[in-house]
Amino acid sequence: MAFDDEWAALKSDARDRQSAQMSLRAEGGHVVGGRVVDDGGLVTCGGVTSGIDLGIWLIERFFGPDTALFAEEVLEYQRRGIVNTA
Repeated sequence: MAFDDEWAALKSDARDRQSAQMSLRAEGGHVVGGRVVDDGGLVTCGGVTSGIDLGIWLIERFFGPDTALFAEEVLEYQRRGIVNTA
């Protein structure tokens, strides 16, 4: 089964976050908490504003915390939640 087909089936079965997490676990996925998850090779997030959090996290990861703080000030945005680094 192609990845797109599997993803479409998962999305149709998962009506909310909890059932999506249960479905991922049942398929062998490792579900962790956090608005942004960074395992060193893959960085992902969920939701609209967590995408902004992810962008600022990448700025911090590659350019340091001072640059990330500057980005927050320029964007007039304050990050929320945690970054889960696995």
